[in-house]
Amino acid sequence: MFIISLPVMIAGTFLLLKEEHAHMHKHEYLVHEHRHYHGDNHHEHYHVPGEIPKNGYHSHPHEHDVIEHEHPHAPDIHHRHAH
Repeated sequence: MFIISLPVMIAGTFLLLKEEHAHMHKHEYLVHEHRHYHGDNHHEHYHVPGEIPKNGYHSHPHEHDVIEHEHPHAPDIHHRHAH
């Protein structure tokens, strides 16, 4: 049974990891906290020089303004929406 189910599980994992689409969508105003870095077009807020670790990743409460745009994305913390 394992020999039969292994290829099916591998195919399902591959399809899940490759799921990506693009369309116009709107991000509502949001205040939250999660690990992020600047330069990803979602986290462009100010920091005092030297405040961010050398690897660029950091976490703190931050806000996102309302934006409407199109770009390829997979379901993640910023892209939860109905189709």
